[in-house]
Amino acid sequence: MPQRMLLATLVAVLSTAMMTGCAGVPETGMASDSVFAEALTEAREHGAGDAQIADLEAAVNDQEISIEAAREAARRTVQCMTDAGLDAGYVESTKYSGLVVPGYQVSLGTGGPEAESQIHACDVQEGFWVNMLYQTQPIAIQAKEDFAQQQEPVLRACLDAKGIDTAPEASGVDLVNLSLREARLDCLAEAGITSW
Repeated sequence: MPQRMLLATLVAVLSTAMMTGCAGVPETGMASDSVFAEALTEAREHGAGDAQIADLEAAVNDQEISIEAAREAARRTVQCMTDAGLDAGYVESTKYSGLVVPGYQVSLGTGGPEAESQIHACDVQEGFWVNMLYQTQPIAIQAKEDFAQQQEPVLRACLDAKGIDTAPEASGVDLVNLSLREARLDCLAEAGITSW
């Protein structure tokens, strides 16, 4: 039986509400309703470990999760899995926006549901909320939007070729959203936008 592999990167298809919430987080100061404070509260309620809680407390103060914190959280997750007898390793991937995403790769082998349960437990304890915030914080959203702006001519040409009207003043982000509304994922792919 071939081994199944899991990657610990969150699916980057985010709801509009989540993206709007992240984009609205101030760069300084601590907003009580910020995504950082919400993630910290949720992590505390759902069994995050002390190291992840410390990372999230720092993020609430800084309004940012650093690449170093995300890397360390992924490495802690791998160590937790290794300690539990799983075959896990640290990996990084790079999104189309240029964002480097730390994560892990783990083999389920013949462990089945027990292995899946252990993977989930380690992820929750060591890195889930750090990883989620790292990929949805304002600087990550900005990188994604900057790439969309850069790809505006490609998106516009593709949509025009498909007979979809584009307003002259529409931005790259507007054209991504139009592509999604019109189910023109081929235009997103042509522009190198693999998720939104």
